[in-house]
Amino acid sequence: MAMTFLTNNTKTSVSFTEADTTLVLVKDVILSVTNSGIVASGLAKARAVVVDGTISAGVSGVTFGAANAGDLKGSVVVSETGSIVAGAFGISATAVGMDIVNRGGILGKQAGVSVVGSKANVANEGTISSAAGSAVSVVGAAAMVVNNGRMAGQTDAVKLSGDRMAMTNNKDISSATAAGIVIDGLGSTVTNNGSIGARGNGIVATGVAEIITNNGTVGSGASAIVAKGKNAVITNSGALQASVDGIALSGANGTVTNSKMIAVGGTAVSVTANGAIVNNLGTISGAIGIAVVGDAARGANSGTISASKGSAVDFTKADHASFNNSGVLSSASGLAFKGGDGQQSLTNGGTIKGDVLLGGGSDYFDGRGGTVMGKVAGGAGHDTYVIDNARTLLVEAKNAGNDLVISSVSYALADNFEFLTLGGTAAVNATGNALANQIHGNGADNRIDGKVGNDMIWAMAARIF
Repeated sequence: MAMTFLTNNTKTSVSFTEADTTLVLVKDVILSVTNSGIVASGLAKARAVVVDGTISAGVSGVTFGAANAGDLKGSVVVSETGSIVAGAFGISATAVGMDIVNRGGILGKQAGVSVVGSKANVANEGTISSAAGSAVSVVGAAAMVVNNGRMAGQTDAVKLSGDRMAMTNNKDISSATAAGIVIDGLGSTVTNNGSIGARGNGIVATGVAEIITNNGTVGSGASAIVAKGKNAVITNSGALQASVDGIALSGANGTVTNSKMIAVGGTAVSVTANGAIVNNLGTISGAIGIAVVGDAARGANSGTISASKGSAVDFTKADHASFNNSGVLSSASGLAFKGGDGQQSLTNGGTIKGDVLLGGGSDYFDGRGGTVMGKVAGGAGHDTYVIDNARTLLVEAKNAGNDLVISSVSYALADNFEFLTLGGTAAVNATGNALANQIHGNGADNRIDGKVGNDMIWAMAARIF
């Protein structure tokens, strides 16, 4: 490959069209122009630009390729001693398969690095920034962007558009007015192992089957992670801090897993979609913990979820939804779990600090092995309660459906409950109320007292009073 060295300061643009050529701007040499600095135009292949010196350009620092170019096997390298300051783009490339490596400094008013073309590779170990736009903008499928330095944008810091994109941040990304990372397309991935700070959203993914993994820190003036496409997979093993929501999922059949920390001013996990799966193994805190609007959601908590204003879990607008708690749910409002008019199922083997309001619909509550430091109240509908602790406070309103309690300990029905079944095999007792109850023994030596009312009793081996 031929090598050309620029060894003298110049105020004239440098263009080259020869294939198999490397152009080197030598250390301490300054290229200062009012238009573009180095122009590698045309369709010649295997060209490389190495910036060891300084480029100051009114338009673009380095321009590479041409419209509709194929794979030109082109590359631009800015070394530790190199820098580019440009009025438009630091590096502007239009070609397939571009390799761009920055170890120095790149500043472009519209964008630090702009690539149009698939299979681009952008690696940063220095600083890439923009005074008015994005630090890095890539339009094209199958691009890979890796940040081991600093990327700072005035608008969206990193903006990627195309299928099968891969974005990895190992150090620092920031936006003064908008999002840290915006990505769309099918099957793209975002992995944050560093720090993302944004005035707007931290990470925004709008395509289908996007995979977002946070192992670092995301701080946001809006929402930390926003996923709008269906089949998204969001995993947080780091820290999410935001003024609004921690994770906002609006695409169907998405999955959210938190194993570390989410602390926000709004809703920690907000789901507006059908078929969502939410699993918390860490710590979640917000005005509301987890809120779901949609059908067939499944949630689980083995960590801690706390709410400062609303509920730890809000299923008000969730239908055919289930939640399994083996951790701790708490709310400053006193309402830890809030259901709605749909059908919901709550299994509690952990601790709920506050009330449980199942709401309308035929709901299911299984409290075996758990503790509720409040009441468990059903609404309209035929509700079922499974308990192993007689001190669990169950509440039903008058004329609010036909409600069943299944108890493996001696239990007396509270007002407005119709049915009682003794579970397990222990010799426990059952007591009815003033309604026309249906009471089932469990086959052991039960003592069953129907109280007043026209009761139906399945005694098995029980004694009836």
